Amino acid sequence: EGSETLLDIDNVIAAIGQKPDVTFVQEGKRTGELKLTRWNTIDADEDTLVTDLPYVLTGGDLFTGAATVVEAIGAGRLAARSIHLNYKDEEVVAVSDAQRKRIPETILPSIEGVGHSERAEMPEIPVAEREHNEIEVELGLSEEETRTEAKRCLRCGLTCYNREVAGREEAA
Repeated sequence: EGSETLLDIDNVIAAIGQKPDVTFVQEGKRTGELKLTRWNTIDADEDTLVTDLPYVLTGGDLFTGAATVVEAIGAGRLAARSIHLNYKDEEVVAVSDAQRKRIPETILPSIEGVGHSERAEMPEIPVAEREHNEIEVELGLSEEETRTEAKRCLRCGLTCYNREVAGREEAA
């Protein structure tokens, strides 16, 4: 009560970390050819997100299980690259370290206060306290940890696939 806030925003991205719904993977249908992992997620190459079904990619919670929006955004970028290579009838291979660089033309060559940081560890209730009950296990990140995670997301946007380097590698 009393904590309600009105914000002037353009978009809301709800990221609530639920388990993926794979009920569409059914025997007798083409999607039945998709392999599931023991965690009930879609199996794929972790470097390209390509599944065993031609031209079908996965990503986000459907690939990793419940995870952060930062990981889902990264998977989206990776999948977009794989789709682009498929479209050009090129082999879909992992991005090499040589193909990654900071883009000099970016409008964000650096962001004040945004540097490298490790992923925040999600605090959890100790196992002994959660046995034999149905209380929430993950406690959530603090406001400071959430801001740090958002900065990690911003930093990721400063690195991209370098097509010029990739072209030189392919010509060699």
